[in-house]
Amino acid sequence: MKNKVNKDSYKKTLFQGIKDFGEVENQLLSNGSKMHLYINTASGEVRIFMVNLLLYLNGKNPYYSQEFHEDFFISQLQLMHRACISSLHIAVEAALSEFIKSKNLKIEISMFKQRSKIVKNIREKLPECSLIEKELKEIEQLGGNHPQFQDYLNTVLNNTFFFEDLKTDKKYKEETRAYFDALSVVRNKSSHYTNQPLRENEKMRLKRGHLGKMIDNEGLLQMDIQFYKPIFEDIIKFMNYLKGSI
Repeated sequence: MKNKVNKDSYKKTLFQGIKDFGEVENQLLSNGSKMHLYINTASGEVRIFMVNLLLYLNGKNPYYSQEFHEDFFISQLQLMHRACISSLHIAVEAALSEFIKSKNLKIEISMFKQRSKIVKNIREKLPECSLIEKELKEIEQLGGNHPQFQDYLNTVLNNTFFFEDLKTDKKYKEETRAYFDALSVVRNKSSHYTNQPLRENEKMRLKRGHLGKMIDNEGLLQMDIQFYKPIFEDIIKFMNYLKGSI
């Protein structure tokens, strides 16, 4: 059966991607902040994946069969897509945590706040709660008390000024929240084995976060190596704003 993968096209794309991420690495290392170094770790992982795939396409990886297997290549490509966004998401969370520590900020755990509000409302509507006291306490413990990505992001945005002009600052924060919300859609969708159609709400979130180009004509999430560099550059810009925040 003839291979459907255009090997020459992928070779060019991967070679360019490796070159691009060399530039991304230089940007991150030249900055010198610990926050940028977290992002560089994720960048390095993506670059390793691309080098590995290019070696396989060229039949130069001694640990793999020299014969090209399309299914294997595609599975490795999908693995890289999943790892790229997931690693970047973790790196950004680590960078946000680093910023929070440097500013001695207190993280507000949104899930805990929501649970406490629900329990409080129940107690107000049912003055006699002795029979369900055990269940109310269990509700308060649901989901644990560990901060999620959104908690780190909100803590930073709620306690930081990026621009002296308040209107500009507010707009930037709104756009930043929308961007990371869109990125979470990409991370969640790309983590599944099968590419399920995007829901209308997910399409809206992607478009609102300026990642609408990742929706294909059939309403599926499309991952492409050429999307990587622009996304990393968006994150670098955010890290730069953090470093220079008021």
